Amino acid sequence: MFAGKLGELDFRQFLLSEYRHYITQHHNELTKIFTLLLNPGNYPVLIHCNGGKDRTGTVTALIHYSLGLPEKAIFEDYLLSGGYLKNFIRTTLIKIKVLSLFRADIHQLKPLLETRAEYLQEAINTMEQHFGSIEAYLDKLGMHHQRRHQLSNLLRHPS
Repeated sequence: MFAGKLGELDFRQFLLSEYRHYITQHHNELTKIFTLLLNPGNYPVLIHCNGGKDRTGTVTALIHYSLGLPEKAIFEDYLLSGGYLKNFIRTTLIKIKVLSLFRADIHQLKPLLETRAEYLQEAINTMEQHFGSIEAYLDKLGMHHQRRHQLSNLLRHPS
């Protein structure tokens, strides 16, 4: 990256692929997260990852879906990260530009750093294509109706 040799890497396609991968390849990890969330002894809970937008955004969206939040609200919440990360993204792109001696194409890197609705939509599309629906995917993670209700109660009335 700092040598300005990114070639033809398409970071948008890379992230779309990663969101598909989160859904199809991380059942155990996602099941474990929901298991932890269903235990009142684990609160308060902090959910984070390196950038705080992709894996964290996907997990948070799944939690919101399990609580029955409207999809519009889920997307609005997901996209909030982009606003909070604007200064970080701008600063990071400037640093990369300077450290690469102005060789790196920062426009090529932008999709890697941005929070885009199409990324979350790709996760949703993957759930629907591979499992039939978001609800069926949540069921696969062990979050059947009773557990969704349990999580909802727990988050409304934490001990």
